[in-house]
Amino acid sequence: MIRKTASLFALALSLALLAGCATTPGPLSFVYAPSVEARGGSGELFLKSARCDASGSGSDIRFVIGKRKNAEGEVTGEIVSRLSAEDMVLDALKRELTVAGYKIACGPALPPGIAKGVDLAEIRVELEEVAGVSKIEVTGKVQIALEIWKAGNKVRRIGYQSKITDFAVLERSHLPRMVIEQGLHEVMRQATPEIVAVLEAK
Repeated sequence: MIRKTASLFALALSLALLAGCATTPGPLSFVYAPSVEARGGSGELFLKSARCDASGSGSDIRFVIGKRKNAEGEVTGEIVSRLSAEDMVLDALKRELTVAGYKIACGPALPPGIAKGVDLAEIRVELEEVAGVSKIEVTGKVQIALEIWKAGNKVRRIGYQSKITDFAVLERSHLPRMVIEQGLHEVMRQATPEIVAVLEAK
């Protein structure tokens, strides 16, 4: 009887510890690190985005970019970020295209007759986290549509997307950030070389 009671106590303690580990993590925050290493760009490239004039996200501003669910599929919370989806993609493009050789300018509208421009027409970043007893699984989707402009004319509309799924037993709180970083890298791997090729084509 004593052994059974001790086992029940140990089980209750384990469940309490797991519940303590399941506290809501803080907002996602990261700095995108370029990885594509595309080359061949030259001159000034203007990026059009409504977020260009944003002074930066304040310490109290949060953007909802996903949902947290339990193993039964019930929504238990939100995944929030210090950066909006537009901020994430814009920052990634700026960094990758700078490495590619461009001097980046940015604004909410393309100047008339712009020599080289990219309009960030559509952006979607979504995360879903499913928490079980022993692990969590996170799926991240990144989808963008870009319009490429040369000499004041739209020459191409192109779209890219990625879907990354991963799981973790330890370091659970870091998994959503890791998945969204992988998704952004995958989209930039597709987008950056094609942007350069279109802009630099004679």
